[in-house]
Amino acid sequence: MKITCRCGAVIPDNTDYLPWKADVIPSQDLSDFFDAEDRVDGLVDNSTTAYQCESCGRLYLEDQSRRTMHCFVPEDADTPYDVLRSVHGEAWRGLVHGIWRQDGGYLSWSAGVESSFEEYTSWEALHRAYDDVFARLRQRDLVRNALLRRDGEDVHTWPAITR
Repeated sequence: MKITCRCGAVIPDNTDYLPWKADVIPSQDLSDFFDAEDRVDGLVDNSTTAYQCESCGRLYLEDQSRRTMHCFVPEDADTPYDVLRSVHGEAWRGLVHGIWRQDGGYLSWSAGVESSFEEYTSWEALHRAYDDVFARLRQRDLVRNALLRRDGEDVHTWPAITR
């Protein structure tokens, strides 16, 4: 999904852990969220999604129906355009995921204050890009988990999955 901001910038929502996206849980629903046995279902049941345009700082919030976005404009020019980012900022440990299927694949990663989503038409190019991004982010201790999958088979996982 892509949201076109009123300033003309595009706010993509094409992967998880985006620094301009947040799940917002109303204070009145926090107890329900923490009491939920399945935190994922609790998050879906008790949250709406918020996005921030990195170009102009506008906030977009879903309403409870999850069908309508409401836009909020910063009051002054000094408003930071990163209010939805992790409190860990540049030290946030994220993910690197490369997925290949018969007809193509993608590399998605988000760590620190960087993120990217790239499509590939060659397995070799995807594999090389995954290795490069993983090594660069791992060296900076910015990887929480990583996965490279080809046609449903895990080629690389980090941390290693032991069975």
